[in-house]
Amino acid sequence: MIAGSGETTWGSEAIGWDAGDVFCLPGGVTATHRASTRDAVLWIVTNEPELAFERAQAPRPGQAPVEAVHYPGGEIRHQLELIHRLPADKTMTGKAVTLSSAALDSQRTCLPSLTLAMNSLLPGESQRPHRHNAIAVTLVVQGARCHSMIDGERVEWMQHAVMITPPAAMHSHHNEGDELALFLIVQDGGLYYHCRTMGFSYA
Repeated sequence: MIAGSGETTWGSEAIGWDAGDVFCLPGGVTATHRASTRDAVLWIVTNEPELAFERAQAPRPGQAPVEAVHYPGGEIRHQLELIHRLPADKTMTGKAVTLSSAALDSQRTCLPSLTLAMNSLLPGESQRPHRHNAIAVTLVVQGARCHSMIDGERVEWMQHAVMITPPAAMHSHHNEGDELALFLIVQDGGLYYHCRTMGFSYA
């Protein structure tokens, strides 16, 4: 949720949300999003293009591989704080909270084909350049004076802008500001995980 608060309902179920929250719904349901007292901005990602490519349909209600799951923004931030207290490790590509569910815990994905993670960079911190076969769709949550390097091209960040990192592109993220950088990344990484073709490597 980029801004505002409200509720999402489907069938007899509901999730109340605020800015900074993330939630995942099973397929095959009709969901209604309602803002509360002021306008809300929702960033929505689905696997509908994947289904359209296969000419497939979403699972029927109650038969989806995932159940609805709500990740409150405060809990996401708390988990990031715990990660930042860990000893420094130069082999890490970044500090992130992977958003998954009990049903998909072993795969560490939010949907069978999609991965979702809240990534972070401390002020003055840079990510080690790396590549992978999955495409990365990145929402800048906060990151003044931050940029990414994608195949040698510098891409300046803007709050709530969305960046696309092409498959196999060498890339890194850099925080030259004085506040924690936060960026939500969704990838089609579940597909590559199941096919054992992640193709992850460092520069």
